[in-house]
Amino acid sequence: MIKPNEVYTFKMASSEEIIAKVVSIDGDGSRVKITDPLSIAPNKSGVGLIHSMFSADPNGEFELNTN
Repeated sequence: MIKPNEVYTFKMASSEEIIAKVVSIDGDGSRVKITDPLSIAPNKSGVGLIHSMFSADPNGEFELNTN
């Protein structure tokens, strides 16, 4: 069960994984509002985290459809 104020990894239909903090969940659980979405990316020391939303405000809130 997803709970607000916890950090989760979400697997997208595209196979991308997004790590984000859940802010709220709508009443029927079909949408989750998240903040600070990050993705895993390779770097020179192994792997690291990068912002997932390049064309949006990185400090904004985003909604994911969970259906």
